[in-house]
Amino acid sequence: MIKKVMTLLLIGGTLALGSGFADVAEHFKQPVYKLGSVSKDVYWLQRALNDAGFYKNHAYTLNYGPTTEQAVKAYQKSVGLTADGVAGTSTLAQLQTQNRIPEVKRATYKFGDTSKSVYWIQSTLMQFGYLDIDKPTDFYGAMTEEAIKTFQMKFNMTVDGNAGEAVLAKMAELGYILLTTTDGTASAASEQTVISRGVGERRVGEYITWNDIQGSLKRGSTVLTLEDFKTGTIFKVKVTYGGVHADIEPVTKEDAEIIKKLWGGSYNWSRRAILVHFNNRIIAASMNGMPHAGLENQPEGKYINDRSAGYGYGYNFDMVKNNGVSGHFCLHFRDSKLHSTRTKDPKHQEMVRVAAGL
Repeated sequence: MIKKVMTLLLIGGTLALGSGFADVAEHFKQPVYKLGSVSKDVYWLQRALNDAGFYKNHAYTLNYGPTTEQAVKAYQKSVGLTADGVAGTSTLAQLQTQNRIPEVKRATYKFGDTSKSVYWIQSTLMQFGYLDIDKPTDFYGAMTEEAIKTFQMKFNMTVDGNAGEAVLAKMAELGYILLTTTDGTASAASEQTVISRGVGERRVGEYITWNDIQGSLKRGSTVLTLEDFKTGTIFKVKVTYGGVHADIEPVTKEDAEIIKKLWGGSYNWSRRAILVHFNNRIIAASMNGMPHAGLENQPEGKYINDRSAGYGYGYNFDMVKNNGVSGHFCLHFRDSKLHSTRTKDPKHQEMVRVAAGL
């Protein structure tokens, strides 16, 4: 791998690392990472720890905080290293032995081909939900061909079932594969894509529809970790209402303050691109910053006057109490709609596309 290219990529919620420690050493710029470190590399470290089973159910961030430190200590103890919570050369070397780079050689793959590259192409198709198999293989069969056709239709490509230049370039652009030349070096196109899309520093979300995600979000119980696409700031919300999009409320007062700061210090209706971390997936979304249609000091569901944001008399849409916010926020996904008009909001849809890297 050439040194300029990021050699760590996300695929299916796990971290794929190089087959040799040199790959990892070239990527990680600092000799050690420890409590207080802030770096895009911390994100990848957290991914590696999760893949090893020591950073479960936590959001990935750029910050090396106490949770990361404890995960590193637990991992170090499990592999016989000094459990000091510092991710240095020995810890990174141990982590890399468990993983591989999703490397695809620049070529055209079609029905009947057998190649390790096909394995990673199938892995990508599985992440999109287009290929329903137990695990990837090296063989390009009829199911792979049909899945590629679906992928091509999604991204407005020529539909021929072959994984050629356009297909592979899009997979690389979205961060699922590292596209290389036949001599093993990353091509100029994929190098530019990996750096410009910020696979390590700024993730992109799956561009899936509201209908695809709606059934998995349970009102009053589903808690989502949201990541501001621009800044990487993390906060938590609970799904409380919604029919044609999701209505959400911050879980705590701290989450509410984070939202307020993201929107410039005061709540407002502007839209921001959001990454939704849910069930080991990252999904593209858009959120506005104005709590509305509820009062925190009144019972949820009661008909009241003077609801927040000028909503007047009506049902009190405020389920989460003691979070410092009256009412709820709107979270939109691809093709979701406004409750008032049952039409798609162009500004929300624009931000969803931004979060998807489109």
